[in-house]
Amino acid sequence: MDIKLKTPVQFSASTVEFDERLPSVKFEINLLVEKFCYSISVNIVCWVECAVFDSFINALRLGGDALIKDMSDEFSIAINSEKNRLIWSCSKIDAYGNLARASGEEVLSEDDKSRITSAFENYPRWWL
Repeated sequence: MDIKLKTPVQFSASTVEFDERLPSVKFEINLLVEKFCYSISVNIVCWVECAVFDSFINALRLGGDALIKDMSDEFSIAINSEKNRLIWSCSKIDAYGNLARASGEEVLSEDDKSRITSAFENYPRWWL
């Protein structure tokens, strides 16, 4: 049960576990941005509420702005439909209070938007 994208960034979300009390899914997220002179790799495990997941898919289907974020506000992906951008962000504070942060924006083609919508729509949603 994975979500995988190859463009505009390499992204995968693998299911780790479910919580039925507060309908949510724990994902292992891997995101890789490779450009001419640099690359950024993000790996994080996070919980996403099922209602947030559904809202993201519905917004994608309607062609509007869409946002999916984890329950701790450490990871998010947004689709800005007006500017045709994918915006991602990750921040994490460790046990000592050290903060690591990475984010990026990518131009989206109509094909990219369609692939993103399909990838999330095809995820098996047990809570429906």
